[in-house]
Amino acid sequence: MKQNTKSYLILTHCDDAVIFHGLEDCITGIDQNNYAVYDSIKIIDKFMQDGMTDEEAIEYMEYNVVGVNAGNGFVIHYH
Repeated sequence: MKQNTKSYLILTHCDDAVIFHGLEDCITGIDQNNYAVYDSIKIIDKFMQDGMTDEEAIEYMEYNVVGVNAGNGFVIHYH
């Protein structure tokens, strides 16, 4: 399934899901609570493509994505 299709389905069918603008390609699916599931590696890679170092990308993700609302509406899959 194409990523934009996944994001569309989540937005239209999962009222409580949080979709981060610019990170739609990092969504890997939805969980049992209809929350968007994001891949941590894809998020870090996305930030690095935007010019951050790996350390900057990790710190940015932890503060600006993970820290947004303590996980309500989204899940970060770490691996």
